[in-house]
Amino acid sequence: MTDRVARRRILGAGIAATGAAVFPGLGTAIATANPNFALGTPDGFDRYFGPDRVLDVRISMDPAHWDELRHQTRTIQGLIQQRDSGLPYESPFTWFKADAIIDGQQFEDIGIRKKGFLGSLDTEKPALKLRLNKYVKGQELPGGFKRLTLNNTLQDP
Repeated sequence: MTDRVARRRILGAGIAATGAAVFPGLGTAIATANPNFALGTPDGFDRYFGPDRVLDVRISMDPAHWDELRHQTRTIQGLIQQRDSGLPYESPFTWFKADAIIDGQQFEDIGIRKKGFLGSLDTEKPALKLRLNKYVKGQELPGGFKRLTLNNTLQDP
């Protein structure tokens, strides 16, 4: 086993140990939550990301916006120009409105944008950032989850 494969297995085991759920065809989901909830409680992390759990996420949005979102990208040339400017890297990704059903709970007007820096960018299966409260204040999953990250796992073997 190569060092690279061993590192991937260790990283994968670490992700699994933290309770992240793997979405068939979408990737790994990670959430930002309210610090006031307790792990292992019904409203806590295990409710959505327990090791024996797959979170069902369904997203609907305007097809033209989806097409625009998935074709947004950054280039090496743009990164070099930003680096040379001395300014922080700006995201080329814009937020769009979408609706989502997460584990049967309906959310309207969530924020969705493409995620990635360079290596995992893809137009067919983009990684996504979801903000449930981007356009509707206070909108969240029970337990205080306001954000989800859906990775595309393109770099996994």
